[in-house]
Amino acid sequence: MSLIETQNLTKIYGSGETAVTALDHVNLKVNAGEFVAVMGPSGCGKSTLLHLLISQNRLGEETERRADLDLHIGLLTEHELTRVLQMLDAIQDKPGIVDHANSELADLEMETRPEDVLAEIHRLQAIELSQR
Repeated sequence: MSLIETQNLTKIYGSGETAVTALDHVNLKVNAGEFVAVMGPSGCGKSTLLHLLISQNRLGEETERRADLDLHIGLLTEHELTRVLQMLDAIQDKPGIVDHANSELADLEMETRPEDVLAEIHRLQAIELSQR
């Protein structure tokens, strides 16, 4: 399993005739348990490579947090939608209106708690990790 992986990583400072290519299509893969030393003369791009790898890691973590937040928002929206459907159903019941054609409403009204969905996702992720 690779912990760090990049392909064709390029970094150019400046533009036009003054452009300096610090990294030119660098490919790197570091697997779990491997040790890596980045060596070279001054100005060859060692620090640039490490800074870009750190930036990639931060962007990856930020993407994961955003996806988790989107999931929370989606679950909250579904939870709220369930509540609205239950209120509309209660309003419909007050005057005695019966709508047999709308059997999907019962499925939509089944409340799914966001905590239960997240717990199931974490459980499945744990199983997946243990199988690696």
